[in-house]
Amino acid sequence: MRRRCGKRRALVVLGVTLAAVMTAAGANLRPAPLQAVEYTVQPGDTLWGLAGRQPLAGDRRHWVWALKKANRLSDATLAVGQVLLLPADRASARAVLRDPAGFRAQVAAPAVAGLAL
Repeated sequence: MRRRCGKRRALVVLGVTLAAVMTAAGANLRPAPLQAVEYTVQPGDTLWGLAGRQPLAGDRRHWVWALKKANRLSDATLAVGQVLLLPADRASARAVLRDPAGFRAQVAAPAVAGLAL
């Protein structure tokens, strides 16, 4: 009987310790804010062309749709000088595809693109 109580106590202590460690680790595992760049539309740019240069492969039509939603565009028409928010890395690109309308709200301060797309 005494042995069982000791094993039980050891399991409870182990469980509590493990829960504390997991909670502390979980607090540090918050996802990093999404990264984006502000891209100024140049002469000859199209949404179709920009969609083809995104950091993840996929159906370009889906990218056009996601970039339209992320930038609150009613159609695929772009104007020279217009500023678009584009994903800067793979994690941000996945987020655009997953929730294009919510992308802007999740982005840390966007970098201004001197980016050659």
